[in-house]
Parts: sequence; C-alpha cells; structure tokens
Amino acid sequence: MTSPRHHVAKVYEAVTEEDIPAEAVELFASGTFMLNGEDRPCAPAVLEILEPRRARLTLTEGKYHQVRRMLAAVCRISIGSLHLDSLNLEPGEWMPIRPDAL
Repeated sequence: MTSPRHHVAKVYEAVTEEDIPAEAVELFASGTFMLNGEDRPCAPAVLEILEPRRARLTLTEGKYHQVRRMLAAVCRISIGSLHLDSLNLEPGEWMPIRPDAL
C-alpha cells in the first residue's frame, strides 16, 4: 500500500517555523513543482493551510523526505544574515554568494 506505484493518498500534517505562503497551494497542485536534486517534478499534491504555520498535505508519491523538502522550499525566507526579500530575485533566478556574506 505504501509503494508510490499504487498511488494511494498519504496525508501529513506539518508545522513550519515560517508562515506558509498561500501561493504554495497552487504550486503544489500544479504538478510542476521541482525539488532540488530531482529530475522530475512532484506529482500534484493537495495543500490545505490550516493556520499560518500549520498545514495538511496529501501526496500520492513518496520521495525522500518529500513533505519536509516541499515545505522548506516554499517557506525559507532567509539563510544566515541573507534575507531573500532583500535580494530582489525572480523565482528560479540565482546569484553567487560569498562565504563571508553569511
């Protein structure tokens, strides 16, 4: 039953350290969301935001630490002293960071 090839829904409740952005609902449902290190996008998933930092996520696949990785990808807003909103980057855009910048 737990094998991804059976496509049985698995429901998780998660609590995050940051508010979950409302845009994540559509992004996860789109079937286009890519996790770092993966060569295929995640299957469409249902995200229900229950509270600003609590959600229910329904998946039909089971990639390694998928729930944690999906929520971390949409919730992370800073790394060390770097705050993503101050970098003015578009989604998917990147820039090199010097180690002393952290």
